[in-house]
Amino acid sequence: MFPDSSEEDEKAEDRSSRHRSRVVSIASGKGGVGKTNITVNLGLALQKLDKDVLILDADMGMANVDVVLGMTARYHLGHVLEDKCSIEDALLQGPSGITVLPGASGVNDFIDIEIDEVKKLLELSAAIEDEFDFIIMDIGAGAHKGVVNFIRAADEIMVVLTPEPTAVMDAYSLLKILSDYALSSRLNLVVNQVENRREGEKVTERMENAIREYLEIDVDNSTLIPYDSALRKSVKKQNPMMEIYPNSKAGKAFSQLAEIMAFGAEKEKSRGMKGFVYRMLGFFRGN
Repeated sequence: MFPDSSEEDEKAEDRSSRHRSRVVSIASGKGGVGKTNITVNLGLALQKLDKDVLILDADMGMANVDVVLGMTARYHLGHVLEDKCSIEDALLQGPSGITVLPGASGVNDFIDIEIDEVKKLLELSAAIEDEFDFIIMDIGAGAHKGVVNFIRAADEIMVVLTPEPTAVMDAYSLLKILSDYALSSRLNLVVNQVENRREGEKVTERMENAIREYLEIDVDNSTLIPYDSALRKSVKKQNPMMEIYPNSKAGKAFSQLAEIMAFGAEKEKSRGMKGFVYRMLGFFRGN
């Protein structure tokens, strides 16, 4: 049996004075829209604002955050849950002091998780909560049920798309599925690889209107990330753009987005990492 998620959530809410990390899921309706690069560079932009950031690579099929950062992972979250290593062993220290927790386990591992692993995951959540202001999760693309559960358990969701029609439609399809689950998380849209502001604003307006009219979801913020050759250069060098080209067009856009996240959102709504775990487990159990 799992611990009762509703009772534990109420207990967690009573501890209102406890520090709570803001858990952000970065997702997309399809692959190839730059989701991992956005995860890494946004995390670094927040870190440069003196926020302690943990990136959790939860893209179970294509886990590659460590590759983008030019790092080599020996352990991942699955090893920690199986007591094959400590959380300290699995955490990687990246540029600017950012922390990465590789995650190579499949989503099904969480569906069939054992009670001992549940307790371990909750212990880890409590430990992580005290160390980080933001926990940013790079979620797998698409709308698999396990992926959707990861997305909607977070405090905040960023759905990444590009101006391409297929990317726009797939992003909308993902949001439609999330709306069917009565999405309560804060929603942000990130339109990546925008050729010019007019193109980006056109896509944003069309998406926001469709979401408001047909899905009845509020969009808290929409961000445009311009197409920038500096990003491609940084990927080839396995050195993040915010480290080597922070003043590029895209770099400035990430800095602006980080400032909005760091200083513009209501932190009181954050449920924290422990709240994320309880919600995720509840979703997998069908609660």
